[in-house]
Amino acid sequence: MPHWLTKPSTLAALALAVVASIAIPTALLWPRLNDGVVVEGQVIRSAQPSAEQLQFLVDHYGVRSVINLRGPWNREEWYKAETAKADELGLDHVDIVLKTSNIAPPKELRKLIDAFDNLPRPILIHCRRGSDRTALASALYRVLYTGASLDEAMSCYQLRYGHTGWDRGCRLPHLFDLYTAWLEEENLPHTPERLRDWLLETPSHAHFAAKIVVQEPPISRTVHQPDEIVVDITNTSDRPWSFSRHAERSVHVELRIGSENGERGWKRVTHLDHGTLDPGESISLRLTLPAVDRPGHYGVSVDLVDSRGFKFREMGPSGGNFAFNAYAKPIKTMIGSAPPTGSRDRQATNDKTQRRR
Repeated sequence: MPHWLTKPSTLAALALAVVASIAIPTALLWPRLNDGVVVEGQVIRSAQPSAEQLQFLVDHYGVRSVINLRGPWNREEWYKAETAKADELGLDHVDIVLKTSNIAPPKELRKLIDAFDNLPRPILIHCRRGSDRTALASALYRVLYTGASLDEAMSCYQLRYGHTGWDRGCRLPHLFDLYTAWLEEENLPHTPERLRDWLLETPSHAHFAAKIVVQEPPISRTVHQPDEIVVDITNTSDRPWSFSRHAERSVHVELRIGSENGERGWKRVTHLDHGTLDPGESISLRLTLPAVDRPGHYGVSVDLVDSRGFKFREMGPSGGNFAFNAYAKPIKTMIGSAPPTGSRDRQATNDKTQRRR
């Protein structure tokens, strides 16, 4: 071997060249179709196709139906073009809503399996980039319909399609973690039929089932004045929650405020130290509703989030939404008095928390 190849500087340069050779083509994937075969004659994957690219996919792969994992966006040009071209070509078209920031909701997974069962094949699966959401749907198809192992199915998450294993923003693959954890708890082996039953019949993934009720939410407020709300949270899942911030899988309260036009937003995650909330138990919390700094119409969302960042609301309905109008000055009542504009700015207080069944 030539001596220059063994120099540290040369080795470092070679390593950098290898990384660049991988990273640069990956970066160029985004404007491309990013198409490929998942199962020959059955499923094709791609990024968001233009009308011309959809024509190509039909001509090249024989596509007969489309599963759009981005959901219906009736006002967006890409969606109008896709649905119009699909209609022109006589393709079946199904919209599924998946987000990379959370585990796929059970409702959407059931719709996906129904589409797999009933759509004419070959089926085109696509999202925006053809990497994360498309990889999940492709992996599920391989496991459910070809008998591929879970490890084999994970090959759908490849760098060539733009999926990077170090991307913490994508939580979709954790669906398989929840499934394997359930298998371990039940002491069951994996089979395609068992995965199907788990996806179709499990009311919610793991502990993601809750009922959230805001007691007498304010409908009007004065700017620059904080307020306080009382929130009742019931564990409607089949397993206990840990509220300790030190637990491996703890549960916390997330409160979001957003303006009607979407220009302004605010979020707070409240870490609670209330021990464990068993299935069927409820807890009442006093939460600070922070002040807003300008008049307008605002929406409020109270949700639960676990230590991995998974949001309960995206697993299924849980409640906890309301809206209010913020005014520059207090609104006078019929008899001339002003309603309360707020209360002291307090955190969720442990001493005022009550449990009840």
